[in-house]
Amino acid sequence: MIELETKSGMGGAEWESLVERCGGHPLHLPEVHAVDQADNERIHVLFRSGSETVGCSLAYQSGGGWFRKKPRSLLFPTPPALRLDAATDRVLVFERILELARNLRCNELVIQPNWGAHLAEIPAFSGHVSRRLIEFVLDLNRDPAAIEAGMHRVHRKNMRRAERDGVTVSRDSTIDGLLTLRSMQQVSSERSAKKGGGFTVRDNSFFERMHQTVYASGRGELLLAYKDGQPIAGLAYLIGARRAITVRSGCTRDGYALNAMYLLQSSVIQRAREKEVIELNLGGVPEEATQPGHPQRGLYEFKRGWGGTEIHSDGIRMAV
Repeated sequence: MIELETKSGMGGAEWESLVERCGGHPLHLPEVHAVDQADNERIHVLFRSGSETVGCSLAYQSGGGWFRKKPRSLLFPTPPALRLDAATDRVLVFERILELARNLRCNELVIQPNWGAHLAEIPAFSGHVSRRLIEFVLDLNRDPAAIEAGMHRVHRKNMRRAERDGVTVSRDSTIDGLLTLRSMQQVSSERSAKKGGGFTVRDNSFFERMHQTVYASGRGELLLAYKDGQPIAGLAYLIGARRAITVRSGCTRDGYALNAMYLLQSSVIQRAREKEVIELNLGGVPEEATQPGHPQRGLYEFKRGWGGTEIHSDGIRMAV
């Protein structure tokens, strides 16, 4: 039997320790979401089997109010972290989440996709999958030689080409570094738009808040690639509960020509191992990106070529 309990005021170290014990990752940590989510909307959710805590998650309640101008929504920015021995209780866990949304009188439940959650298999959520992601997760417990051997030969070749051509990598998690990344994201967005894709680049104030809540505290790091002293590419990642995930990247035209992203990704792998990270998620692409001609097909091939395990994740959006 699974019972759900909500808590407030849990300390950062206490919560991260619980997340790690439940097999969670950085997206279960509140600092990561403080950029867009208010602290007073946050709920710490625990799942218990008897006296044992077998899972945990963050949820954010928003909307509603006296005049109900907005629907009351319950958002889970990532599915719950669950201990391996609680796998058979997954259906009960998600049933408790639905009950929580109803008890809070929410009109909508949203669970964002990450890290291999097959929510379409949950009877209560069948028919409510809003999107599917494909992610690639690297096991960093392996020997570095084994990790490199699992990479596509083109990826290994492009890493060495970048080094041969004088590309260097250094850490810069300052606000100036993040704003440099933002400018390179704009180049990447324009490049993607020409292929029929494109994405929105957040404004300067978002990056300033992100620096304050995530990168200044060391919860995330930004690596920048340089050629002749000029930044040509950037890759940011989050770290927590002994796991990491890449979340934001950008590249100039010179960066693409010099294979800078290959050297950056390999540097993140090396940096994560130095921090004793056991698992690195390379981030997701839409499931449709597997199809030839899709605007993100190249990104899918780039992520796949690092030799990680391919996992599929469902996102849920449903009326309650």
